[in-house]
Amino acid sequence: MGRDREEWFRQFLELPHGIPDEDTFRRLFERLNPRERENGRP
Repeated sequence: MGRDREEWFRQFLELPHGIPDEDTFRRLFERLNPRERENGRP
């Protein structure tokens, strides 16, 4: 899915190495505080 929307992502992110794979996103979200995500905080 990310590769399909790479152009859209590039509007907001610098992606010098392309779109991160799903494992990268999974590790990122594992480290975020779930309560903060529920409140809409980054």
